[in-house]
Amino acid sequence: ANYASDKTANAATLTNSQALKDKILAKVPTCNVILENTWSFAGSNGNYGGFTSFENFDNLLLSGSLSIAKSIGSPVSPIGQAFKLARERHPEIELYHADVKHQGPYGAYLKACVNYLVLYGEPFGSSPADCGLNPTYTAKLRAVAEDTVLGNESKYYITR
Repeated sequence: ANYASDKTANAATLTNSQALKDKILAKVPTCNVILENTWSFAGSNGNYGGFTSFENFDNLLLSGSLSIAKSIGSPVSPIGQAFKLARERHPEIELYHADVKHQGPYGAYLKACVNYLVLYGEPFGSSPADCGLNPTYTAKLRAVAEDTVLGNESKYYITR
């Protein structure tokens, strides 16, 4: 979000992203480095990380992630977009930890679902793991993850 809000002042974000990818590939040349588009949050003070609203924060996170990913030639795991969709469709599911910033158990589950789909591109099938969470909620989160990733791969530079 910081990068998208001011690319000049935050140019080190792009430089460091490329340097990290280069270091990884120097050790494991066949590695597919994936950039995570993280989630927005209200935060305990309700200032959305200084970005005034979920909408603004979400838009900046996505814009920044896509810009960096395109520049360094990496796909994006659209976790933040899945969080956004889950908040819109299922406000009854608490995605955040008590600090209203970090992911809680359901947010971690959603993140894992998105990353699985980015890596494998296959729907979850008939017997997915609920990881000890409410199966009604996890089914809703899997659907959100599938709607976020599947069919939208080109938007996030995902190739398999």
